[in-house]
Amino acid sequence: MLARARALQARALPKGPADALRQVALFAAAYYGYRLVRGMVDGRAATAFENARNLIDVERTLGIFVEPTMQAWTSPGRERSSVKAPRPDRRRSSSLRGKGCPIHCFKRSAG
Repeated sequence: MLARARALQARALPKGPADALRQVALFAAAYYGYRLVRGMVDGRAATAFENARNLIDVERTLGIFVEPTMQAWTSPGRERSSVKAPRPDRRRSSSLRGKGCPIHCFKRSAG
């Protein structure tokens, strides 16, 4: 019975229980760090989206905005030969704002 338990432990923990404890500690540290940073920026979503819109505007100006193309290319059931990155119009983006639309659907309003 003891031999079977050791064989099971050797298979489940090939580098020993200390390695498993180290991995759990690393995961806990990463999660704690995530929660700490998340707490510092909580409530600043509007700033984050504004920064994302500015970055997208710069990428479009430079001609390197490829996210919609990549998303369309990796989506199942889509034609992969000629997918273009569409520029959303204000009508469409304002109707989708705040409804789980991906960031590339948002367009900064004039004003």
